[in-house]
Amino acid sequence: MRNKALLFCAALLTIVPLAAGAQSQEEKNFGIIDRNIWYSQTPFFANQTITIYSAVFNSEDQEIKGEVEFFDNSKSIGTIEFKAPAGQLAQVQVDWKVASGEHTLTARIKKAYLADDPNAFVIAVNAKTAEESFDVDFDTDGDGVGDKEDQDDDGDGLTDKKEEELGTDPKNKDTDQDGLSDKEEEEKGTNPLDPDSDNDDVLDGHDANPLSARESEFVEEEKVAEEAPVVEDGGAATAKQVAKTVYEKLEDFAQKQAESLAGVRQKLKAEIEETESKVISTTKSESQTSGAEDEQQLQIKGSERGALKRAYLLFISLMYFIFKIKWLFYALLLVFIYFILKWLLRMIFKRRDDDD
Repeated sequence: MRNKALLFCAALLTIVPLAAGAQSQEEKNFGIIDRNIWYSQTPFFANQTITIYSAVFNSEDQEIKGEVEFFDNSKSIGTIEFKAPAGQLAQVQVDWKVASGEHTLTARIKKAYLADDPNAFVIAVNAKTAEESFDVDFDTDGDGVGDKEDQDDDGDGLTDKKEEELGTDPKNKDTDQDGLSDKEEEEKGTNPLDPDSDNDDVLDGHDANPLSARESEFVEEEKVAEEAPVVEDGGAATAKQVAKTVYEKLEDFAQKQAESLAGVRQKLKAEIEETESKVISTTKSESQTSGAEDEQQLQIKGSERGALKRAYLLFISLMYFIFKIKWLFYALLLVFIYFILKWLLRMIFKRRDDDD
């Protein structure tokens, strides 16, 4: 009987402070305005960062402090502290990185207390905003119209319907990445799916005659030569012919190297894919039969096997683009010639100094 009395007293001592604490949370005439969420900009689109705002009102004669938490689809965006002076509004805000899709936003008061007494917690008459639901779209061309409503997503001058007919990417102005937009390619008559429409090893965007064969690259030069007055100078004519011959030889050399390297690239890619597929099947079988090595370690081991081939593929790809892109090839050739001449001159002057 005595033990029961002691237990009853202990339970009573536990309940009394809880009751006192509950009584300290008074309802005050303050809270978050019901339909009161606004944004730093409208409309907004996926991948943009905007600011979400709301406000807390305080109709009491005491300053109230606390925290407001913002939610997107029931997931917390962030918690912001507020300080609402007596009889005034307090603005709260949080930055939000927008993702595409359906969203439901809301804000609620997480906690609140009297500014003069942090232990005097209070209850708001309205603790949360109404839910605000909407769908966020992409705006590929940044024209302020979402892709779902925009007739020309990438803003290249071709409608999405037209790009579907052409087989081009409606979200990419330059589908084949040749320096000409899909609209420009349609106007010029070039192939918007082929970066080198005339197969002369010059990207359409850098080609003066993107619809001409390689031989026609000299048309303008020959036209100028025909219109120019005849100069009775055999040396100049010979030098010009030599320059043209050297140019043609360099062009043929670059083209052959690019074609050869393209074949090597394709072969290496096929070998790497075949090796990776074999490694995956091997690691799966090894992970099933071996308990000492987990699947992650086996995948790392397999990736190390193909590291050398990938490095070689990277080198081959670099060389391929050097020979494929004409201006880059000639730029590097000039740099190479410069250093060779510099070295030869240094050797000549050094030998002359030694002789003196």
